[in-house]
Parts: sequence; C-alpha cells; structure tokens
Amino acid sequence: MVLDYQTLSKIVFGVQRFWEEDGKLVFRRFTEKPVYVLLPIWRRTANQIFTCGTLDEVRDAIAAEAAKYPNAVVINGRDLSPSAMAFMNDGTHPSALGHTHYAMNLAKRIRAYENEKDGKNS
Repeated sequence: MVLDYQTLSKIVFGVQRFWEEDGKLVFRRFTEKPVYVLLPIWRRTANQIFTCGTLDEVRDAIAAEAAKYPNAVVINGRDLSPSAMAFMNDGTHPSALGHTHYAMNLAKRIRAYENEKDGKNS
C-alpha cells in the first residue's frame, strides 16, 4: 500500500513542546483526518526525574491528552528507534542509523493503522 500523504494530518509532540495550545488546535481543525501523535523516543536521560516527571510519565501524559480526541492515533516513540546509544548521536538525538529505524518503523505503524482502518490485512 502506498500512503497518501495528502490526506493524512501528522503532528509530532516532543518533550520540549509538550501539548502546547497550537497542538490542540490541530485536533480541532482536522476532525475528519487522523492526527498521528508521536511520543518521545528513548534518550540517555530517560530514567531521570525532571520537573515534568520521567520520560515515561511525559509519554503517559501526552497519550492521555491525545485520548480525548477521536482522531488521535498515538504511536509510541519507544517502538520507533532502538533504545541504545549505538543509535544516538548525543544521547538525545538519533544518529543516521537511528533515523533509519525511526522512519522504517513509523511507516510500518502508519500502514498498519491505515490497513486496519480500511479493513485490510497488512
């Protein structure tokens, strides 16, 4: 299946831009299209506790907020790129290899969602 990117609405919520008001507007504006919410990927500081909590707590908060919108499709960043320094440039940002895994796994999950929505086998 070839994805029709003209019909898809996608948005990425990262740790730095946790659910800003403009993100909520996307859900209100594109009510007839899926909005893909990509949760943060692994990072070296994943187990540290910050003001907003641990990385898992941030993921959970974003997913809980996204669940309020029927067109939200949550994709866990942990499933996109391996959780290892070998796939990172600096402990936070993926290397070329990490980006390759991210892109391949993201495309696979979007295809699976589209096939499920259309009642097709992947």
